[in-house]
Order: sequence, then C-alpha cells, then structure tokens
Amino acid sequence: MSVVALVLAAGSSVRFGADKRRALMADGRSLLVHSVERACAVFDDVRVVLRDGERGEALGLPSACRVICSADHAQGLGHSLAAGAASLL
Repeated sequence: MSVVALVLAAGSSVRFGADKRRALMADGRSLLVHSVERACAVFDDVRVVLRDGERGEALGLPSACRVICSADHAQGLGHSLAAGAASLL
C-alpha cells in the first residue's frame, strides 16, 4: 500500500478576497508552491486538485506532482475531494 498526499487547491478563495494560492511567502514562492514542495519532500505520490482548465505549470507547481482537475469545483470542497479520490482508482 502506498500513501498519497492530496492537496486540495481548487477553491475560489472568496473568504480571503483574493486567490490565496498565489499569496507570496517571504522567499518569493507562492503559498501553493511552498505547500506542494513540502508535500513532495515527504510523499512519493503528491496529487494537486485544481480548478477545471488550470495547469500546474502556469501556477509554478513542481513537475513531481500530479495535477487533477475538478470539473465540479464550484459546487464545493466535497466535489474537489471526490475528484482527488477518483484519481486513486
């Protein structure tokens, strides 16, 4: 059995007023890139759930992660989680 890290990053960030995934850390990396890089340092299989149509390269994600698109991301966190879980099958 292998352990998979699932990073849910398909939300619209409406509670924060802007896309918090792009918020910059002190070292210049985005919050999302920092989080995914940390996960890649610990897990062999890292999957990032993004909004439908988004590309990991455009967000600066490391190539070591697998991008999963959630077509139903606007319907809530559960749909993004379902897309991530479906990628495990």
